[in-house]
Amino acid sequence: MIVTGGYSGIGIEEVRALAGVGAKVTVPARRPDAAKQALGAVDGDIEIATMDLGDLASVRKFATDYVSTDRQLDILINNAGIMACPLARVGPGWESQFGINHLGHMALAVSLLPALQKAETSRVVALSSTAHIRGDVNWDDPNYETTEYEKWNANPRMRCLRSAQTRVGTNMASPRSACILAVSSHRCSAILRSKRCRPWGG
Repeated sequence: MIVTGGYSGIGIEEVRALAGVGAKVTVPARRPDAAKQALGAVDGDIEIATMDLGDLASVRKFATDYVSTDRQLDILINNAGIMACPLARVGPGWESQFGINHLGHMALAVSLLPALQKAETSRVVALSSTAHIRGDVNWDDPNYETTEYEKWNANPRMRCLRSAQTRVGTNMASPRSACILAVSSHRCSAILRSKRCRPWGG
């Protein structure tokens, strides 16, 4: 199992729960030293690897290394993300929330597809938020190159895209690994819903 952002907030609890029932959990981290410190008191089979969701080369290297172990991947939890940040750019000029929260995770899921398809019933879980109801995606200018940037408008757009990841996951999955789930977690409440055919959360 893989949990992005598994060394802070909800992510630590996800890792703790999975490792606590005997799962081997891999936590890719932009800051491996911080991840080791944060997870030091969590019992179980936990592996920490280096990955930066804002850097496609880093994402692909992590995925390639994982796939090369010939392990099956039962669950990928796309948990990591940034929220309501000042305008910043990652990768080839992407707005940071768009690049890290959505594009980085999509690249990760696609690159890990061979490992996901090895499992009998693999799952890709995308954590979103009810904040998606406050906005929609501006496909004409997703990177805020011409639109005035406002961090609290950018965040709901990314929540929409996180929920939409499940539709893409369903389309790319094989019949043996097509169970795709979306999780809306907001203000300490978690609402689990199946999103096999619906592009948006809510």
